[in-house]
Amino acid sequence: MFYNPSDLSILKDEFEYIDTAIIPLQKIDMNGDAKIHANNIELIQMITMQLERQFRGRLFITPSISIVNDDLTAANNYREQLQNYGFKNIVFLCDKSYKIEGEVLHFNQIPIESMSQDMKMEMVNDEVKTVMKAIIQIWNK
Repeated sequence: MFYNPSDLSILKDEFEYIDTAIIPLQKIDMNGDAKIHANNIELIQMITMQLERQFRGRLFITPSISIVNDDLTAANNYREQLQNYGFKNIVFLCDKSYKIEGEVLHFNQIPIESMSQDMKMEMVNDEVKTVMKAIIQIWNK
């Protein structure tokens, strides 16, 4: 499920099955690494789309939280809202590990901008498999 009107309207009815919220974290600083950040944003979007397809009805993919100057205030506030809403598992998905309360899964930074679409999807699918295994481990705790 995604954060859109259609999915949100049925979220509460299906809540007993949807116990995990995925919060994509994306760094957006306009520094010398801006191009790397933009690449990672595209990559995280592709990963979350595939995750939702694989775990449809079990995950709630939230809108991305943008991180500027490593400020995690918004991410922490949103995590608290999701906990209060009733999500059992809250997972941050990002390109590096942040010191933040909750489960943090990070994906490899892959320079996908110059790859063919086929190669890009192959690399994304490898990352999705890794993230899926980590989510299943969280569920089995």
